[in-house]
Amino acid sequence: MRQGPRQGGSGMMHHDRGGVFEDAWPCPAACLEEVADVPESGGAVGGCRALFLAADGELWWDAEGAEEVDGEPLTPAPLRLRPGMWTARV
Repeated sequence: MRQGPRQGGSGMMHHDRGGVFEDAWPCPAACLEEVADVPESGGAVGGCRALFLAADGELWWDAEGAEEVDGEPLTPAPLRLRPGMWTARV
């Protein structure tokens, strides 16, 4: 675990870069709270990863402002989800 004043904080790990901790959450719970709020309120986790609903009903995280995936349109959060409206892979 990282030592110092940011010990226990959570940062963002980008696909082709190392971890980013400048705007880290103070704890994992704060990160999870932000992730949980995005479907209802919109916005982006860590200011960069936004939630969308793909054309096939799957939830999709992508860069803020993305408009399509695999040539199909994306609907940005906030999502007015109803049971049976989306799918998730485990």
